[in-house]
Amino acid sequence: MLKRELFVQELYKLRDFPNENSTCDKILATFNIWAAKLDTSYLNTPTGIHGIGHANRVLFLSILLSELYNLSDKDKELIFTSAIFHDIGRINQDINAIHGELSYRKMHQLALLSPQSLGCEDDNVLKYIMENHCKSDKKIYNQTGQYSIRDGNRAVFLLKLFKDCDGLDRVRLGDLDINYLRNEKSKKLVDIAYLLLLHTKSP
Repeated sequence: MLKRELFVQELYKLRDFPNENSTCDKILATFNIWAAKLDTSYLNTPTGIHGIGHANRVLFLSILLSELYNLSDKDKELIFTSAIFHDIGRINQDINAIHGELSYRKMHQLALLSPQSLGCEDDNVLKYIMENHCKSDKKIYNQTGQYSIRDGNRAVFLLKLFKDCDGLDRVRLGDLDINYLRNEKSKKLVDIAYLLLLHTKSP
C-alpha cells in the first residue's frame, strides 16, 4: 500500500480532514486489521486481476471513502466486508453478473462472519451490496424490497459507494471513466487509485 508520508500528502490535497496525520494512521490501522481477514485460499486466482491486490485496493478506497462520508461503524463494517469478500465466488477472471451472489454464498459457507456480527437487516443489506456490485445500475436500485430491507435509501447509498470503490480500481485495467462514478467524493480519489496501483505488486 501507500507509504505513510506519501499518503499524508494525498490526504492534505483532499482538504477534507482537519488532521491528515491522525486520519492517515487511523486508515492504515483499519486497513491492516481488515486485510488480514482475506486469505489467498479463498480466491480462485489470487494473483489475477480480481485477486488479492484488487481486493486490498478496493478495501483501502472503501476505508478512505467511508471517512470522507463519515459512515457509522456498522455501515463501515458492511462496506469493508464487501471489499474483502466481493470476488471470492469467482471461478474465472471473466465478466459475469452472478459472481457477487456466489461470493456472498461462499462467505457464509466458509463462516467468514462471526455469528453475532450482523443482525438480519444488516445481513440483508450486505447481501444486496455483494450480489449487485457487478450488475448494471439500471436493474438494481429498485430491488431493495426483494431483500426485505427496511431502509432502502441506506442500502442504495452503500451499494453506490461500494460500486465506486470497486470501479476506481479499474485503473488497473486502464479503462476508468470518472463519469461512471456515482458520488462526487469518489471522484476526488482518482489520483489515489492510481497511486495504489503503482505501489502494489499484484494486479
